Amino acid sequence: MTELIAGDSTSAPYPAKSISKLSPVERVRDAIRKGSRTQREISQETKLGKDEIGDALANLLLWTHEIRTQVVGNTRLYFLNEADDAAAVEDNPRLPARKRDVPSSFSCLQGLMPGRNPEGEPAKIGGWVAA
Repeated sequence: MTELIAGDSTSAPYPAKSISKLSPVERVRDAIRKGSRTQREISQETKLGKDEIGDALANLLLWTHEIRTQVVGNTRLYFLNEADDAAAVEDNPRLPARKRDVPSSFSCLQGLMPGRNPEGEPAKIGGWVAA
């Protein structure tokens, strides 16, 4: 008879992993799935620091859209999005489309840096010179 560390296999998506081996995002997602609604409740469930919880919530809210938020009174609450299939989101996260004005590689960024002259342009002389 083996005992699972993370709980019942029907309620937890990671039954065989120990809680400490889960990433902060997985731990926060699991805490919300179990019913934690506020950052304080998520902190108590996951045993993570405020920064780690904030980063994980930002990732789940802004990049993968797995959770949503709602403000009730002065309290922000977090909920899982039911429309998304959790397994599909983990395998293929929805990333925002790239903006058209963003260069395709880092080698193109030299012309965008302030104080640098793109190749082929003469150096610009300031309007006044201290004597």
